[in-house]
Amino acid sequence: RINAQAEAFVNELDAAKVPYAVRDGERPSAVDDAVTLTTIHSAKGLEWDGVAMTGLSDGLLPFIMADTPAAIAEEKRLLYVGLTRARTDLRLSWARSGAGGRGRREPSRFLRASGLVDVVDAAAPNGRIAGARGRKARKLPVCHVCGQALSDAIEIKLGRHCDCAADFDERLFEELREWRRKEAQTKSMPAYVVLTDATLRALAEQEPTELADLMKIPGIGPAKCERYGSELIQVISGHASD
Repeated sequence: RINAQAEAFVNELDAAKVPYAVRDGERPSAVDDAVTLTTIHSAKGLEWDGVAMTGLSDGLLPFIMADTPAAIAEEKRLLYVGLTRARTDLRLSWARSGAGGRGRREPSRFLRASGLVDVVDAAAPNGRIAGARGRKARKLPVCHVCGQALSDAIEIKLGRHCDCAADFDERLFEELREWRRKEAQTKSMPAYVVLTDATLRALAEQEPTELADLMKIPGIGPAKCERYGSELIQVISGHASD
């Protein structure tokens, strides 16, 4: 379940062309050209130009199990650690409700005490966070089969709707999966961090044989193209010559 959620999140980052750093079982580091996902505990001693702290609501920070003055003080100290990881840009956020809109959450008492909540509410009346009104709407990618807009992260990676028929070379897909398995094993990382299944399917469908074409596949940005591009093209070209 956790792995499935993690892969879905990686799909979202890839679809948005966001470079990121995911590490399994090791301490994170301040990577210059990627988004580092980390807990406050693991961020101690590190700094980034920009930091986004999410989930700053009562019950999460301070955590609901922190029910003594000493525990509350420790939670407040953790918040201070998180706030001071940012050099220039700090973004704080909390959800007004839980998953599916259930229940109602309040901003962390630490933020309310500091007056930060009032600053946000003044910028977004009635507690509503400003959306894309008045800004130019982002053009959505389209399905290369039917030409209609795509919005789902996995479909954006595939370049088509899941129910739109497309040529798919199962053998090439398995060869790409085997390459990914070996790469993940060598790097001691989860396979989906190398490339997700959706990206492998897009590669098997579109069969790019040039780096420029490889870069057009959602989920393959400059960093992954530099890291894996030559090997991927070799796998694809080798399959085509069989």
